[in-house]
Amino acid sequence: MKTGMLAFFSMILLPLSGNAQGSATALRKVHVFVRESLPGIQPRVIDEDGSQKTKPAKNSKSYLIYMEYKKGALVKPSLLWLDGVPYKVKSKIVTSPVVWQRSNEAGDGYTTDTLIRKTSHALMELELNGQMIPAPRNRQKKPADAFVLEYNYNSRIYFYPVKDFKKLSPVILQ
Repeated sequence: MKTGMLAFFSMILLPLSGNAQGSATALRKVHVFVRESLPGIQPRVIDEDGSQKTKPAKNSKSYLIYMEYKKGALVKPSLLWLDGVPYKVKSKIVTSPVVWQRSNEAGDGYTTDTLIRKTSHALMELELNGQMIPAPRNRQKKPADAFVLEYNYNSRIYFYPVKDFKKLSPVILQ
């Protein structure tokens, strides 16, 4: 009787303990590219007493995010977690290869880089919606990694942590 119950529970719990990158999901890979914007000249402000103060300029980051998944699968990204903070996403289907044009350092023209090569899988571009939302209350804990994609597939929620970002050349503002 005990072995029968053990076998029954192992058959029930084993499929539920699968990894998000396993064969149970259609998601193949998430590509994350980070581009930093470096401030140019720091603005100077004249105070009420006539003294000049320099406002510290802030660096900002922009993200290019692509989700590679099986063709024909219905994968729906729901949230992007950046440093434990959830953001809504907008998504659109794109074709591979994904190319990116960046300006040359001398400022005379553009160089084309291939971010994602031609692939047989479907490709979706994800964009931060710019709206930070409150963390869902039904979560026991936040994802620990710096970047985690939360998505729905076959009526289940999966998390895909991204360990390495690819850095693109920074934008240097004037």
